[in-house]
Amino acid sequence: MIVWFLAAELGTYSLAQETVMAEINLVLSAQDLPDTDTVGETDPYLKLYVQRAGSWVLATMTEIQKNNLNPRYAPCVVDVGDGEGSALRIEVWDHDRMGSDELVGKAELSVSEFLRAGGNVTLSLPGGGRITVVRE
Repeated sequence: MIVWFLAAELGTYSLAQETVMAEINLVLSAQDLPDTDTVGETDPYLKLYVQRAGSWVLATMTEIQKNNLNPRYAPCVVDVGDGEGSALRIEVWDHDRMGSDELVGKAELSVSEFLRAGGNVTLSLPGGGRITVVRE
């Protein structure tokens, strides 16, 4: 968000711009994730990225939920910058102790769309399942 303010200095006026950084509190959860493990169920965790100036920056990672196809994660705080043109990318990963973690799916949304939706959206994953993002 950009805030403009007018400052008077000895009979002259100047217009200044200040960028206000925004943090939002989010609760993330997933529903009906596909089971990608051969033994047990998926051990999902999420990576949340924020897009700023065309680059994706890792903002936070959730805890791993063992054998859970419908996880709900602890609240997190995410710095979305000025919010203008910012976007969120949420990736669902399956933690594997014996090999490489596996990408289950990902979804993206703009911060402005998220806020216009009242801070509560559910996103479908291409391979099945959904991610719910709620602003606290």
